[in-house]
Amino acid sequence: MRMKRTQWQEVVDVNLTGVYLCAQAAATVMMKRKKGRIINIASVSGIIGNVGQANYCAAKAGVIGLTKAMAREYGSRNINASISYIYSVSVLLPHHT
Repeated sequence: MRMKRTQWQEVVDVNLTGVYLCAQAAATVMMKRKKGRIINIASVSGIIGNVGQANYCAAKAGVIGLTKAMAREYGSRNINASISYIYSVSVLLPHHT
């Protein structure tokens, strides 16, 4: 929980607000086509939490809730919304000297 407000906001903006805006734009097109699938990426961190990552965990929990709401809202319009959960990702970054 030790983070600046800007650190909180940046992570929430990318990991929750970004998902919302993309899904909203996609749903607009899908409603015109009367079908579609939206798959949002969440993380088990949004369910179980993670030390030192309150911003990320809160954002991913928000993605889970958002996707469930979208599934209910758009389901009657033949638009499926689902979640793919990421458990762990190992990233190899180049070492710069």
